[in-house]
Amino acid sequence: MKLNDITCLNYEVGSEKAVVTLASTDLDEIKALMQANELMLYDGIGNPLYELCGYDHLVSIRILLDENASEVVFTKADDGIREVKERLCSLEEAAPAAQSAADLSSLVFVCLAQSESIDDITVMEHTDLFPEWNENFTGKAGTIVRVGEMLYRSIHDVGPGQNTDPSETPSMWTPLGIVGEEYPEWSQPLGVHDAYNEGDKVSHGGKHYISTANDNVWEPGVYGWAEQEE
Repeated sequence: MKLNDITCLNYEVGSEKAVVTLASTDLDEIKALMQANELMLYDGIGNPLYELCGYDHLVSIRILLDENASEVVFTKADDGIREVKERLCSLEEAAPAAQSAADLSSLVFVCLAQSESIDDITVMEHTDLFPEWNENFTGKAGTIVRVGEMLYRSIHDVGPGQNTDPSETPSMWTPLGIVGEEYPEWSQPLGVHDAYNEGDKVSHGGKHYISTANDNVWEPGVYGWAEQEE
């Protein structure tokens, strides 16, 4: 039996953890499994036996001296870890020339910042690592861009024709490093992509409102908003 190209003596797969016993291998080969497109167990004649789908997080490697083998534990990465990996892969594809350790460190920092794994104050200390916003910007929710010395995180996915100046569209962009007002000034949404959701708070015309509906593009006081008592 084999796991990809490595001899496998035994395996046990649970809902959240997979344990395999590998022989005739070393640490480098085991770690390289994390770069493989898939983890597949094959029987003794090379037929697919079991695919370890989703077990993309290497937890531990224990050397079994008496068996000349290694017990390897994989788990399913949580959504945060998986998102960081996906963002890092997309950044590496977008910047294939990034060869130095410094460049790779910058890529890791950016993807961690965009997944909100780093606090905003720390992120604001490295504004030069983030791209300058322009009218042609498109990106996923959570992407961070720079406007002057300020950084903004997109609240929604931004597609072609949906881009707006982050400093002028609080319903679509969140400034980093600034404690927001409880009731920020209402801004007219351009469409569903930057609409307000139920529970969002705004100020408008000197009054405070809370949205009572999702995909809310209406003006406070007209429809979809509950005025709050002072």
